[in-house]
Amino acid sequence: RLECFDGGPPKYARKKLKIVPRAQKINCLKPHRPYCTLGDLSTKAGWKYKELIERLEAKRLANQAKYWEVKKGYVAKWLDTKAAAAKKLTKDQQEILTAAGVI
Repeated sequence: RLECFDGGPPKYARKKLKIVPRAQKINCLKPHRPYCTLGDLSTKAGWKYKELIERLEAKRLANQAKYWEVKKGYVAKWLDTKAAAAKKLTKDQQEILTAAGVI
């Protein structure tokens, strides 16, 4: 079942990649090595947009917090609805859906 590809195969070309930056940092850096971020290094070299980026990042985090609060409400309503629907089922139906992992 081993599949080897040269380049990016069409089968996986449109898949969304997921990267965890903190995990990459832990994997790549040794604990005793000093490091710096690109923004700090660029600012010391004359880049003048650090404040703008920090402001936009704060705005993005605020929007993300609002989105998360709304999403938590939707998820809570969905779980309540799912529980109410499960109560309406017979025991046999509940057993079948529980075995399938739906409930």
